[in-house]
Amino acid sequence: MEKSNKKTELGRKGEGLAARFLVKQGFRIIQKNWRYKRKEIDIIAEDDHFLVIAEVKTRTADYGVLPGEMVNRKKQKYLVEAADAY
Repeated sequence: MEKSNKKTELGRKGEGLAARFLVKQGFRIIQKNWRYKRKEIDIIAEDDHFLVIAEVKTRTADYGVLPGEMVNRKKQKYLVEAADAY
């Protein structure tokens, strides 16, 4: 399998795990891989009080970086723009 196919497969697996986690927490999955122009939101979910915009980062190893640090300012801005469009 090509490297990019493995990366895509790993990403989809991580998104599936994240979606199942949200469902177990009482959220309903509204959309997966929602696109607006060139922007994408991995998971959009809701419960009675919150709308969740989830960016899923799946890794095969611990790189000594916390998961929240993997979403830099540029990516945060990108997600806010996509969420506003949603």
